[in-house]
Amino acid sequence: MRGLFLMVLSMSGTASLVILLVLLFRLFLRKAPRVFSYALWAAVLFRLLCPVTVESPVGIIPSGMPVLLERRLEVADRLNVADRPGAPDSSGASNISRDPDTLAVAEEAPDTGGITDFQEGRAAQSVTSLAGLLAIATAVWLCGAAGLLLYSLISLFQLQRRLLGATPLAGERQVWLADHLSSPFVLGLFRPRIFLPSDLPKEERGYILFHERTHIRRLDPCFRALAWLAAVIHWFNPLVWLAFYLAGRDMEISCDEAVLRNIGRDIRADYSSTLLRLSTGKRLPIGP
Repeated sequence: MRGLFLMVLSMSGTASLVILLVLLFRLFLRKAPRVFSYALWAAVLFRLLCPVTVESPVGIIPSGMPVLLERRLEVADRLNVADRPGAPDSSGASNISRDPDTLAVAEEAPDTGGITDFQEGRAAQSVTSLAGLLAIATAVWLCGAAGLLLYSLISLFQLQRRLLGATPLAGERQVWLADHLSSPFVLGLFRPRIFLPSDLPKEERGYILFHERTHIRRLDPCFRALAWLAAVIHWFNPLVWLAFYLAGRDMEISCDEAVLRNIGRDIRADYSSTLLRLSTGKRLPIGP
């Protein structure tokens, strides 16, 4: 689990650089259609979720650093075991010093004073302290991610209970009307369903269905679910939450722009006023 956390730290560090670049590019795309800004967030999502990377000299955290650090910590753990009462004598410690992993770490590491101290045993205490701090950080990370996942499940369960009385809209496929909804939304990934407030005027349903079906056609629910998963994994990184918020805005605005391009000019004003009314207090669903 410690190695997994180190990998997440490396991915989060590299993704932070990508997020900053996307924020910079968005400044130059302010007058362009928002779909271009929305597309940029795919690079951030890929970097946050894909552990495979290409070694780069300008990276925040070199891709080999987590592996090297993990191997050093493993060597420190073995040295600690050798120093405990009842552990094998010096011959056992000698075997540890000849361990292939120990030799590999020594060969891979640069010839610096700090590494020399480590090889001589003077840095063993500092590495042990680092291992303890890393264990605590790993536990905190796991608790935070588990808490967010639990929050997602509870929110989804509560939403499902609110939708128990939903009724299908006649003449429409996978469209449901539900009471006590402040805004429409899409629920589900493989079989997405559209839920509309039951008090939504009939003349506005066509606009909203066009909007929500545009989301489905562009696979926005899948992107939103993956973005939330990335936020759960990298919850400790504030830049990830900023990216999650801005990507959601770009998604909604680009969807509105796509709808406006495909509807008649005579109903654009009605569509815009409907969106403005429904956007009051609107909150994006956090889960699929």
